[in-house]
Amino acid sequence: MADAKANQRPGPAANGVMTAEQVAARAGVSVGTIKRWVKAGAIPNFNGEWTAASAAHARIVSQLRRNGQPLEDIVAAAKDGRLALGSADSLFQNEGVRCCR
Repeated sequence: MADAKANQRPGPAANGVMTAEQVAARAGVSVGTIKRWVKAGAIPNFNGEWTAASAAHARIVSQLRRNGQPLEDIVAAAKDGRLALGSADSLFQNEGVRCCR
């Protein structure tokens, strides 16, 4: 049981909003990196608050960066609407399943 608890990712507050620290932890990057991605336009649905959709986008960007995708290409894809998986986490919100890690 202790191992399962140690592997849990930080969740959103009761209102569904997360902190930059929680989003960074979920994405496996630093808060500075998250802020840099927002400034660059890689998180297209970030509106000042970290929702499940914007956090999912951050995880997608993180995975793309880990796989060597240049940030400029990710930003272009975000602007073109080609990173449209951001709200996929909410599809499974009630079941407690996370689709995007």
